[in-house]
Amino acid sequence: MTRRLKDKGRAGEDLVAAHYQSLWYTILHRNYSFSDGELDIVAIKGDCLTFVEVKVVDHITDIDGYVTPKKIGFLSRAIEWYLTKYPSNHEISLDVAFVHWNTIIEVYENVTNS
Repeated sequence: MTRRLKDKGRAGEDLVAAHYQSLWYTILHRNYSFSDGELDIVAIKGDCLTFVEVKVVDHITDIDGYVTPKKIGFLSRAIEWYLTKYPSNHEISLDVAFVHWNTIIEVYENVTNS
């Protein structure tokens, strides 16, 4: 990945983290890495532990195409792995936030229970 793409991704993650903080979430982890990948944002609010996948997109015409069963499966496995390291009795939510031109254009909440 080029430096430019990393910077673009980091800026999108910063924007989304600030958004969740403005909604009174506490950010527990950012860019939590493990052997098979990374969780962009792990946040908590009340009794809900929320994992947020941030997608910085160039085109907004087909954002649904970014949320594939394969990607959700990967993220669900990542969450399971995270919970082996940090057990929790909280409700779990997986959100996907889309960023285009430094603007959050859509947040899909709790995509695994849709």
